[in-house]
Amino acid sequence: MIRLRRASFFLLCLSLTCLNACAAPGPSPVTFSVRQLQVDRTEAFQAAENTLVELGYGIAQRDPLNGVLTTQPVFGDSQDQAEVDRAALGSAGRLRRIAEIRITETAGGVHAYCKVVVQKLVTEAYRLRARDLRSTDSPAETPVDREAATTREQNTVWQTIRRDKLREREILAALAQRINSHALTDTADDEP
Repeated sequence: MIRLRRASFFLLCLSLTCLNACAAPGPSPVTFSVRQLQVDRTEAFQAAENTLVELGYGIAQRDPLNGVLTTQPVFGDSQDQAEVDRAALGSAGRLRRIAEIRITETAGGVHAYCKVVVQKLVTEAYRLRARDLRSTDSPAETPVDREAATTREQNTVWQTIRRDKLREREILAALAQRINSHALTDTADDEP
């Protein structure tokens, strides 16, 4: 009976640990650059969207309910090639950046979290290793296994190589400037 209780207690603790570990963490200053803003959440979200568009980003996902904006990929320029070469032992590739802004409400105002990830195209390297990673040596591949039933976009593999903290700070600075200039304009409009 005591063993049964211990086993039940152990399983309960294990399941609670798994449930807590599986929860998706929110944004934090460790994973995002952050800036506090003195506006309401709706205004901050709209200002963030306008700032991203002004900086040349296209909006891929817009979720005002959760306060999340994700941009379409912006592909690297010739200056990024040196970074590609450093990232993977001389293999050529393309880089892209994707920005994400999350707006959260706090007691003192609003926090704007920004993360810009730099990703490298690694589709060919992945294809070369795909057969090595399989659990069987069977040559019986179906057309789906050979990517005949999927799109090029579905088969493209991007690997995140780092965060671009400089661009994160630039986006947050532009957002704060937009909000501050908007507040100054509103104040000037109120004066007689």
